[in-house]
Amino acid sequence: MPNCDPNLRAKELPKLELFFARIAPAITRFAERHSLSIQRYYDDLPSWQLCFDHPRDGSAYVEVRQEGPGSFVLLSVWWVDSAGTRFCRSASSGPYCVRGTNVESLLQRHYTSLLRWLPGRWDLVSPEEQ
Repeated sequence: MPNCDPNLRAKELPKLELFFARIAPAITRFAERHSLSIQRYYDDLPSWQLCFDHPRDGSAYVEVRQEGPGSFVLLSVWWVDSAGTRFCRSASSGPYCVRGTNVESLLQRHYTSLLRWLPGRWDLVSPEEQ
């Protein structure tokens, strides 16, 4: 659910832009190489999501989320909506230090791992979100 503070984006966005400026070139190169769309700050989260249609069905993303002033975590999420039910699997790793981390290599590892996941090994099964 989006953050309800209408001023949050104005207050926090400059800080987030400074944080992501350090790793944006690596994220953008990776997204372009794999034809992923980048969703910046979805629901006012301090993150960039690299979104795509999962080849086995459904939707997926690898998310780079700020963890602290100089660190981030990676989240991988895949979900399939079927007959009113959402099937979801996720994984996370980190935190990683912005300085000295090969962001593209980490993204590649998460992306490749996510593509290898098989249907039926879900972490969460729930009524489909509207």
